[in-house]
Amino acid sequence: MSIFSKQVENIVFEDINELWGEKVQENIRLEYKREIPSKDGLVKKLSSMSNTHGGYMIIGMEEDGQGNPKSICGVQEKKGFKQQVVQWCFTEVYPPITPFVSNPIPNQLVTNTVIYVIYVDMSLDSPHFLTKRRGCYILRTDEFSQRFEPKLTTHEEIGFLSDRRKAGEDKRTFLIQRSRQRFDLFKVAKRPDASSDLAQSDSPGSYLSVILLPQYPHNRLVTEPELLNLISEIQVTIYRGERTFPPPEKYSQFESLIFPTPTFDFSYLELNVYGQLSYFGKVSKIEEI
Repeated sequence: MSIFSKQVENIVFEDINELWGEKVQENIRLEYKREIPSKDGLVKKLSSMSNTHGGYMIIGMEEDGQGNPKSICGVQEKKGFKQQVVQWCFTEVYPPITPFVSNPIPNQLVTNTVIYVIYVDMSLDSPHFLTKRRGCYILRTDEFSQRFEPKLTTHEEIGFLSDRRKAGEDKRTFLIQRSRQRFDLFKVAKRPDASSDLAQSDSPGSYLSVILLPQYPHNRLVTEPELLNLISEIQVTIYRGERTFPPPEKYSQFESLIFPTPTFDFSYLELNVYGQLSYFGKVSKIEEI
């Protein structure tokens, strides 16, 4: 399905029509709405999706009561709808969730109507609760219709959601520590008499360390071959065209590409498939560049 491989802002009517033409049934990651839901209904559904597996809400698609698309009826365009949904998900859900809302997509079957697509990812910041003590919801299958509906979580399910977040936090700590350990090994290899302590070396001076990565790096963002291709696409020239950054010299370690001396003799750059960027270098040298 084209809709599942596109960013929300790039979805067009043909993608919606494809769902209808192929009779794609609602599932745990796909919901059809004939009308624009109320604020309470919308945030309950989106928070439950975020607590479960994430998914898409198609507003302006009518279903037959069993989750099968019946028609692309469309809805009246609502001014400021995108901003309103984002605001609701910030004020009515804690911790807030971040929805991706399409621009109004003109309905080619019904004049003067549009379709909206809303996407939320599976959150590692869960459990998400509705504010004003309205509870925490996940999606469960209704035993009669086999449709997925928001249901209040049990104590055990809240524990599971909390563990999912902790797994992301633990992964983040591990990646940061691993990057620092790798740099320490690089220092020893570069200067065998250097201390393993990041703050000291055989030469005086301070080090700049920059480590950037997602807050909850649970899943890989790219594969290792894709990461290699991305690096080759973003290389830029530095030092009046004498060098490239990142440099062509590199080696790979598990999940990572490492660039020794990317800017000057004593510097280190690491990129990995989780979206982490780690850079270490002498401040005195950086100030000279």
